[in-house]
Amino acid sequence: MAGYVCPVGSSSPHARSNACPPGTFSNHLHLFDKSQCETCPARFVCTRGTGGKQKPPVPCPVGHYCPPGTKYPAQYKCAPGTWSNRTSLASEEECLPCPAGWFCVAGAHVPSGRCSPGHYCPDGTRTSTQFPCPAGTYSTRLGNGRVEDCIACPVGSYCTDGTSKPTLCPVGTYRKEQGAKVSEDCVPCPGGYHCPELGTVAPQACGAGRFSDPGSASCLSCLVGHYCADEITSREAMLLAMVCPAGLLCPEGQAVAPDANGNACPRGYYCPRGDIVRGSVWLLLFTILSSSGLCFWEARVESVLLLESLPALGCLIFLLWFP
Repeated sequence: MAGYVCPVGSSSPHARSNACPPGTFSNHLHLFDKSQCETCPARFVCTRGTGGKQKPPVPCPVGHYCPPGTKYPAQYKCAPGTWSNRTSLASEEECLPCPAGWFCVAGAHVPSGRCSPGHYCPDGTRTSTQFPCPAGTYSTRLGNGRVEDCIACPVGSYCTDGTSKPTLCPVGTYRKEQGAKVSEDCVPCPGGYHCPELGTVAPQACGAGRFSDPGSASCLSCLVGHYCADEITSREAMLLAMVCPAGLLCPEGQAVAPDANGNACPRGYYCPRGDIVRGSVWLLLFTILSSSGLCFWEARVESVLLLESLPALGCLIFLLWFP
């Protein structure tokens, strides 16, 4: 029987053990040894027992190629990045490169899918994410075929490799230029400004009477003993250059340079420079006035000395320091 051999002592012409092995065939009768089976020709598949009209060699399937001696249909797949919609290929070189904008897995008989957003797929691409858009660029589209299809990351954002949706710069930072690659490319908001929203493009000035540190998402009221006359006052400028002069009183949120008309020290008080350390030193001075039997109490609080009289029996000077 074609496709089989009948060695001495065979009891059946259809015994599986007597079939021509996979990768071979025979159209002849009266064979007695498997070595007489012929190698399967290129472009065809020969499974076990191939031969004759009842089981001829099968054409190589689409997405595959079949060199001589091919044993089963899926033995030789077109490589990843290639495809074929034709049958009876003999070599890998006959598989076609995957077209730009698509990717092709192994054994594809049609391109396997469109290139993923945030990526591009030149000819011969194997997976949808093989070629990510470079850092500093992004793409929301399917099916990009060239790196030039990736566009610059927008202002207020940064784009790492393979970005399909830009990431907004965090609060307290901003980005005026396109093409940021990592979060560190977002610039800390400068002192005197604030960046309250994700994706800030231009910092917002704090305004008079307020200040901020670098990297701030919000501004603070100007500190007692200082003034914030500029629209963009930083903490450093406030502490070093905008100190309330001696003899004047600057409350929280002072928005203009103090003067004697609007900021004079109240009657019965005295006002040292505003940069005297506040809240750290209390000076209590008890003085006995022998003629009246009264004690005058002076306490330094927020750079203002209060004067009150209290009954007392003796004279005491007491100095307390707090860290």
